[in-house]
Amino acid sequence: MAMIVRKGTVPSTPHTEFSGAWSRKLHVRFYPTEQVKAPTKGDFDLVPEFPPEADVLQPYHIFTGRIPFEGHALSSRKPLVHGPRTSISVSKPIESMPKDTFFRNGERHEVYFVQEGEGIVRSEYGDLKFRKDVYVAIPKGTTYRVDLTSPRAWFLIIESIYPINFAPHYLNREGQATLMSPVVETEIETPELPPFRDERGEFPIDVKHGGGKITRITLGHHPFDLRSSSTSRAITASRERSTRPRRCTRRFSQATSRRAASPSARSSR
Repeated sequence: MAMIVRKGTVPSTPHTEFSGAWSRKLHVRFYPTEQVKAPTKGDFDLVPEFPPEADVLQPYHIFTGRIPFEGHALSSRKPLVHGPRTSISVSKPIESMPKDTFFRNGERHEVYFVQEGEGIVRSEYGDLKFRKDVYVAIPKGTTYRVDLTSPRAWFLIIESIYPINFAPHYLNREGQATLMSPVVETEIETPELPPFRDERGEFPIDVKHGGGKITRITLGHHPFDLRSSSTSRAITASRERSTRPRRCTRRFSQATSRRAASPSARSSR
């Protein structure tokens, strides 16, 4: 499904061909990737570490409720299940990320499921509020930070090498979500683009790559200097609709069919 989000004044159409989803972003600075320091190894990493018994294929019961609440959204992230294409982690932060520090997943797309807490995901695309029972989709390569507005939060994080899209069987021929889809376009929330920040200084970004390694790069300007954008890959939030009405409708239809087939129903016709 292609849902184009436009923020600010977008330049005229470029005479360029693209393959797949793409974004047009207009920054204040001429060099949005300018670095003022040489890249360094990060103070932490997100490389999965599993005990020796994890090499044996067997069922596990993971008690995520026993994981302590600590740190911020990155430092408290703990990988639980890891594969060549998908990873599942839990993060239970009690504070916002340090001021003027940012994160960028350079190898996988991310989805945060908010099991508890409230806050704001601030990114180059704008500010997106989150709350309990909301899915927050963050495309690969997005620079962002997570600020909490509640005492603590609880995230289930899914990382994938593939873009996060609707399943094909939930789309019609025109690419629109069907009414049987768990989420439709009108239920998707997009970021609000605040005034751009044209600030000079040192702004560190922790970049995830190589299976969980972290490299810290330092930009010479604030990364949220975006003036306008037109994109189908911005961060989004959505909440799955309840399926209870569908089950009630199905039960009613079955009961009606049984009643129509009963002898008493036939004799009354």
